[in-house]
Amino acid sequence: MSAGGSNLCRITVASPNPSRWGGSEELWSATTAALVRRGHAVSVWKPAIDETIGRISDLRALGVPLYDPRSPPQWTLRLRSLLRRLLPRIERQEVVHFRRMLRKERSQFLVISQGGNFDGADLARVARDLLIPYILVSHKADEIHWPPDDIRCSMRDAHMSAKTTYFVSRHNHRLTEEQLGALLPHARIVRNPFLVPWTPRKDWPDEVEGIRMACIGRLDVREKGQDLILRLLAMEKWRSRALRVRFFGVGENATSLQEMAQLLKLDSVDFAGFSSSPERIWDDHHALILPSRCEGLPLVEVEAMLSGRVVITTAAGGNAEILVDEETGFLSPATNLAGLDAVMERAWARRGDWRRIGQAASIAIRQQVPEDPAERFADEIMRCVEPIAVARPNAIRRVSGYTPKPQNARARLSG
Repeated sequence: MSAGGSNLCRITVASPNPSRWGGSEELWSATTAALVRRGHAVSVWKPAIDETIGRISDLRALGVPLYDPRSPPQWTLRLRSLLRRLLPRIERQEVVHFRRMLRKERSQFLVISQGGNFDGADLARVARDLLIPYILVSHKADEIHWPPDDIRCSMRDAHMSAKTTYFVSRHNHRLTEEQLGALLPHARIVRNPFLVPWTPRKDWPDEVEGIRMACIGRLDVREKGQDLILRLLAMEKWRSRALRVRFFGVGENATSLQEMAQLLKLDSVDFAGFSSSPERIWDDHHALILPSRCEGLPLVEVEAMLSGRVVITTAAGGNAEILVDEETGFLSPATNLAGLDAVMERAWARRGDWRRIGQAASIAIRQQVPEDPAERFADEIMRCVEPIAVARPNAIRRVSGYTPKPQNARARLSG
């Protein structure tokens, strides 16, 4: 289906993520822009839309309708909440809003982007009720957030009924099958857009003042394990080494991590907050340290490798799928302090090889991720849509009266 063809589609992209933004938002937002550029009418449904987010403002500029289920008056939300307590089977207000939006937009195909692997089950049920074909994208599956038994049936239905169910790592695919107790033979792997240049960089930061590592990501101790870094640096042997770690990110544990660093009297750490330019981080940092307890496939790992920097991480999620231990980075099989200390010792002993290892990582990662993941995923979506157009010619029809706005935001959206 080319942009110039006569068969265009009304596609809705839904992200149930309740936070203002997250790593899982990058793929659907960039892919939405790619689909609009091909001439399709795309609408977006997402709670807590933040107009200050660059991707959101870019989609607005492209003329994409954005629906926020939390925008109705507060009294309607309180009434709905009261009714749910009295009548437990009544749909959540957000699900009711989603159903109405699909009807209003006359949606013909649905893309559900989950932050986890079961948070879009209610939306998938609505799609099945309305006979709208859909695909699922799962950005994380982990042992920490095991789905409760009372929602496993709806989760299984959501995955099994999807035209295709996508995962960002093979680990997440396998774990989801284990959690469901069912095989997903129609599953495929998809990659997320990255926020650093595709062109390889050959530079290397100076080491006059020692080694500088970056820990990038949401300040969430349960998942990201930043507390392990602080405990590591509090060891006497690491206090005596020319090593500094800078934390980039915000999150619910920001204050506790800073106060933990103060308690441990660490003068080798900084908290830099959120960075809107990942590329600049690698101007003066030699390595990424990522002691994750659970992951999908972290974008920061891909970006560090693309930037020719060393990655030191755990085998959580899909981390090990793109990294070869001691060849393109350093990998700990354990997600605890002993494991982090052991892998850091191995990496520290070979710090003279880091520049070469970073360059090897730069080459390896470009063989594992596409240059434009959003365009590649747009191709995947159309692969799912085209058979429906052949089997149901009236279901996919030319969209009349829809003209995308001028593509003035294309450069930023294309990554």
